[in-house]
Amino acid sequence: MAYGTPMAGYMPVKTDSSEESSPSSRPKYENPEDEHRYRQKRDRNNEAAKKSRKQRKAREEQAVQAAQRLEQEKQELLQILQCKEQEARLKDETIDRLQKQIMEMGGYTTITQTYTTAQFNADPFVTMMGKNIPAR
Repeated sequence: MAYGTPMAGYMPVKTDSSEESSPSSRPKYENPEDEHRYRQKRDRNNEAAKKSRKQRKAREEQAVQAAQRLEQEKQELLQILQCKEQEARLKDETIDRLQKQIMEMGGYTTITQTYTTAQFNADPFVTMMGKNIPAR
Protein backbone atom coordinates (compact mmCIF):
# COMPACT_ATOMS: atom_id res chain seq x y z
CA MET A 1 0.00 0.00 0.00
CA ALA A 2 1.41 3.37 -0.96
CA TYR A 3 1.85 6.08 1.64
CA GLY A 4 -0.99 8.59 1.74
CA THR A 5 -3.49 6.43 -0.12
CA PRO A 6 -6.66 4.99 1.45
CA MET A 7 -6.49 1.42 2.68
CA ALA A 8 -7.06 -1.21 -0.01
CA GLY A 9 -10.72 -2.06 -0.45
CA TYR A 10 -11.93 1.16 1.07
CA MET A 11 -13.03 3.62 -1.56
CA PRO A 12 -13.75 7.11 -0.38
CA VAL A 13 -17.07 8.60 -1.42
CA LYS A 14 -16.75 11.65 -3.58
CA THR A 15 -18.64 14.60 -2.29
CA ASP A 16 -19.22 18.01 -3.81
CA SER A 17 -16.26 19.75 -5.49
CA SER A 18 -15.68 22.23 -2.64
CA GLU A 19 -14.37 19.46 -0.36
CA GLU A 20 -12.35 17.97 -3.20
CA SER A 21 -10.17 21.06 -3.49
CA SER A 22 -9.11 20.87 0.17
CA PRO A 23 -5.99 18.64 0.31
CA SER A 24 -6.12 18.31 4.12
CA SER A 25 -9.60 16.83 4.31
CA ARG A 26 -9.70 13.18 5.25
CA PRO A 27 -11.50 10.64 3.09
CA LYS A 28 -15.22 10.03 3.66
CA TYR A 29 -16.34 6.43 3.60
CA GLU A 30 -19.81 5.08 2.79
CA ASN A 31 -19.58 2.27 5.31
CA PRO A 32 -19.32 3.33 9.00
CA GLU A 33 -17.18 0.25 9.66
CA ASP A 34 -14.67 1.48 7.08
CA GLU A 35 -14.68 4.91 8.73
CA HIS A 36 -14.08 3.24 12.11
CA ARG A 37 -11.13 1.21 10.75
CA TYR A 38 -9.66 4.31 9.19
CA ARG A 39 -10.02 6.23 12.47
CA GLN A 40 -8.36 3.36 14.39
CA LYS A 41 -5.49 3.32 11.91
CA ARG A 42 -5.02 7.10 12.25
CA ASP A 43 -5.17 6.90 16.05
CA ARG A 44 -2.54 4.14 16.12
CA ASN A 45 -0.36 6.16 13.77
CA ASN A 46 -0.74 9.30 15.88
CA GLU A 47 0.25 7.38 19.03
CA ALA A 48 3.23 5.81 17.25
CA ALA A 49 4.34 9.27 16.08
CA LYS A 50 4.08 10.66 19.64
CA LYS A 51 6.07 7.70 20.97
CA SER A 52 8.72 8.13 18.28
CA ARG A 53 9.10 11.86 19.00
CA LYS A 54 9.36 11.16 22.73
CA GLN A 55 12.04 8.49 22.17
CA ARG A 56 14.00 10.77 19.84
CA LYS A 57 13.90 13.57 22.40
CA ALA A 58 15.12 11.16 25.11
CA ARG A 59 18.01 10.01 22.87
CA GLU A 60 18.95 13.62 22.15
CA GLU A 61 18.93 14.46 25.87
CA GLN A 62 21.10 11.41 26.60
CA ALA A 63 23.53 12.49 23.90
CA VAL A 64 23.74 15.99 25.39
CA GLN A 65 24.32 14.56 28.87
CA ALA A 66 27.00 12.20 27.55
CA ALA A 67 28.72 15.10 25.77
CA GLN A 68 28.68 17.17 28.96
CA ARG A 69 30.06 14.23 30.97
CA LEU A 70 32.83 13.68 28.42
CA GLU A 71 33.69 17.38 28.39
CA GLN A 72 33.97 17.37 32.19
CA GLU A 73 36.14 14.24 32.08
CA LYS A 74 38.32 15.89 29.43
CA GLN A 75 38.84 18.94 31.66
CA GLU A 76 39.75 16.71 34.62
CA LEU A 77 42.23 14.76 32.50
CA LEU A 78 43.78 17.99 31.21
CA GLN A 79 44.28 19.15 34.80
CA ILE A 80 45.90 15.82 35.69
CA LEU A 81 48.15 16.12 32.63
CA GLN A 82 49.21 19.63 33.63
CA CYS A 83 50.06 18.42 37.13
CA LYS A 84 52.08 15.50 35.76
CA GLU A 85 53.92 17.80 33.36
CA GLN A 86 54.72 20.16 36.26
CA GLU A 87 55.99 17.20 38.32
CA ALA A 88 58.17 16.06 35.42
CA ARG A 89 59.63 19.57 35.02
CA LEU A 90 60.40 19.75 38.74
CA LYS A 91 62.07 16.34 38.65
CA ASP A 92 64.12 17.32 35.61
CA GLU A 93 65.19 20.53 37.37
CA THR A 94 66.13 18.54 40.49
CA ILE A 95 68.14 16.05 38.43
CA ASP A 96 69.93 18.88 36.64
CA ARG A 97 70.69 20.63 39.94
CA LEU A 98 71.99 17.42 41.56
CA GLN A 99 74.12 16.54 38.52
CA LYS A 100 75.62 20.03 38.66
CA GLN A 101 76.40 19.58 42.36
CA ILE A 102 77.99 16.20 41.69
CA MET A 103 80.16 17.65 38.95
CA GLU A 104 81.21 20.51 41.25
CA MET A 105 82.24 17.92 43.88
CA GLY A 106 84.58 16.18 41.48
CA GLY A 107 82.42 14.22 39.14
CA TYR A 108 80.92 10.78 39.29
CA THR A 109 84.08 8.99 40.43
CA THR A 110 83.50 9.92 44.07
CA ILE A 111 80.01 8.48 43.93
CA THR A 112 80.75 5.32 41.99
CA GLN A 113 83.82 4.13 43.89
CA THR A 114 83.76 0.56 45.12
CA TYR A 115 82.95 0.07 48.79
CA THR A 116 83.93 -2.85 50.93
CA THR A 117 81.08 -4.40 52.94
CA ALA A 118 82.30 -2.68 56.10
CA GLN A 119 82.51 0.70 54.39
CA PHE A 120 79.05 0.21 52.90
CA ASN A 121 77.52 -0.68 56.27
CA ALA A 122 79.30 2.26 57.93
CA ASP A 123 77.79 4.76 55.51
CA PRO A 124 75.24 6.83 57.49
CA PHE A 125 72.81 6.96 54.59
CA VAL A 126 72.84 3.17 54.17
CA THR A 127 72.40 2.70 57.92
CA MET A 128 69.50 5.16 57.91
CA MET A 129 67.81 3.21 55.12
CA GLY A 130 68.26 -0.06 57.04
CA LYS A 131 70.07 -1.87 54.23
CA ASN A 132 73.07 -3.31 56.01
CA ILE A 133 74.76 -6.17 54.23
CA PRO A 134 76.03 -8.99 56.41
CA ALA A 135 79.85 -9.35 56.34
CA ARG A 136 81.31 -12.42 54.64
